[in-house]
Amino acid sequence: MSLKKPVPSDIPLPSTPPPAYKALSENQTESQDAVIPPEKTNDTFPGAYFESAKQESSKAKVVEDHRWPPPPPPPRVFNWVELASKSSSSSLKPGVESLETPQPIKSATSPNKLKKKKSAPLLPRGVNFTESTTTKQDKRDCKSPPPIPASIPLKTTATRPDSVPQPEPEIKLPRIPTPPVLWDNLPWYIKRSKMSAPPRMLILAGGGYEAFVAMPPTFEKALALATEKFNIPATHVIRLSCKASDMQWIGGYTGQEDIFIADNDSFHYACAGKHVARLGVHVYDKNAKPGPAPAPSGGGGGGEKKEEKKEAPKPPAPPPTADQNFTCQTTAGKNVTLSATVTGDLTKGIPAGNYLGTLSIEDKTWKQTFVGNQLGPNEVMTKYIVHDKNTARLLFRPRSVRPSVEFLHAEEKSLEVSLSIADWTVTSAYPMTSLLPDGARHKLRWFLKVQPGGVVEDMLTGTQSNGLFMEMIPSVTAKPESLPDPDAPLIPAWPDIRPSNAWCLPQTIFVPHIDRILTALGLPVESRTAMITSWLPGLTRHKNIAYRILNRSQLDPSSSLTIIPPPSVMLRIFVLFKGIPDSDLKDWENAGVLHAEMGLDWRDSVGWTPDLQNESLFRVIEYGAM
Repeated sequence: MSLKKPVPSDIPLPSTPPPAYKALSENQTESQDAVIPPEKTNDTFPGAYFESAKQESSKAKVVEDHRWPPPPPPPRVFNWVELASKSSSSSLKPGVESLETPQPIKSATSPNKLKKKKSAPLLPRGVNFTESTTTKQDKRDCKSPPPIPASIPLKTTATRPDSVPQPEPEIKLPRIPTPPVLWDNLPWYIKRSKMSAPPRMLILAGGGYEAFVAMPPTFEKALALATEKFNIPATHVIRLSCKASDMQWIGGYTGQEDIFIADNDSFHYACAGKHVARLGVHVYDKNAKPGPAPAPSGGGGGGEKKEEKKEAPKPPAPPPTADQNFTCQTTAGKNVTLSATVTGDLTKGIPAGNYLGTLSIEDKTWKQTFVGNQLGPNEVMTKYIVHDKNTARLLFRPRSVRPSVEFLHAEEKSLEVSLSIADWTVTSAYPMTSLLPDGARHKLRWFLKVQPGGVVEDMLTGTQSNGLFMEMIPSVTAKPESLPDPDAPLIPAWPDIRPSNAWCLPQTIFVPHIDRILTALGLPVESRTAMITSWLPGLTRHKNIAYRILNRSQLDPSSSLTIIPPPSVMLRIFVLFKGIPDSDLKDWENAGVLHAEMGLDWRDSVGWTPDLQNESLFRVIEYGAM
């Protein structure tokens, strides 16, 4: 016995073509148009179909309005498992008889002359037919012969004399088996051609870590991937390298183990022909300073190393020095001057400034010790008292300002008043309130009820007064390097009074002069009296008084007043004054009495309006002096 696989060319094909296409011109009755679905027997060649016999129609033509054409014949379905089993069984057992393939009945002649050509299906080489679960189920369904229409005669050829034709079964639609899955039995070269190749990958290695990424198309994207995967900051530079042994053709000509990749061409050359390429990642600091140059290699052969000449260490720089001079007056009334030099790291020593304390000098050893405190920029020593080796209190304090705020309204009104300050230190306030932070500034806040006649009631404490009062001293700030502009904002620690922005008058003329100015600005007599009497202790110590009046734009940067609801008129008057000695009067020749009376419109300077005299409006007046 010889096992032989079926060859597609050895498989017989049906000689009879499928039923011809029926033209629309043929008129048939409804009984004739009924089409019995085609059926396939188990013993026939795939593609052979039976068609039920058509009943003879009467020759009378029935006129119909419209008829759709019959559907085209179904495609031929080949059961390869059944075909292979039949071919192998026929080759192994030639004596076994089989039923002949029944031929479909020829249809009536029609004008359609289209005929289907005979085609022999080609099987791929090396295909082994294996039965899947679906095929086994189809085989079980195909064990019993399919039903055959009663009108189609069954032609059988049997060598046995006792062969009996099968009875005609009932007409039943067969179940068409699905073809088996051929992927499991396909050859390797067919599977390889049908499979999609895996993508190319790149391994980035550096710093003991590795990143497995898809192969980037360009060198720039490879650098971007390395930056992302290794979290390299922008202060460093990335370089990629490839092993010289992995480079084709040129790897043997290099004298180093690694070859750095510098552009897109070298990147593609390093990854050419590799499904998975491996590149090294090197990171360098952008701001790294170059190291010392290597020593030149000596020529010739002795191999003896020359002794390097070591430079002599430079002498240390001399420490900085500072001179000190002490001038003291002894109890005998003699002035003594002492000069000395201080060395060392002076920047870490006592800072520059003015100090007030006690200098002690020991007997015989002349050891000197100074103990004291540093004075602020606005602090000066005015008087000292010695009393039985006990340190007395130093009698000095910085300048202070005591502004007042008055409210004038014809009806009772509730207010919220806030005073925001900068470069000032509040020492007291009345009615009493707390100091609140306001960003980089501080503020005082009151909730008031204003009554007719100027009486103010604090709603938190119940205190009644004729206004708000506070005392402030300047905060310590550095002295400006240059003189400010005449219209510059006020610096509380360094008030600016000079001939270019102020006026100088004798003391006897100053008080009546300033009273006329305050009257012209609209201050009530009570406010003028309180303002001038608060100055008198300081005015009586000087023969000449220089003064200037600040406007609102010069006051707001250091102290701003906010009232809710806002008043109809608000006037802020702030006077700066200082004493001028007789020796400095030459600098004030162009800023005397006549110039003060004629040269400046104070109303326009402080923003005065005629509505200040209107008693029906809500008016606020703030005044102060320093």
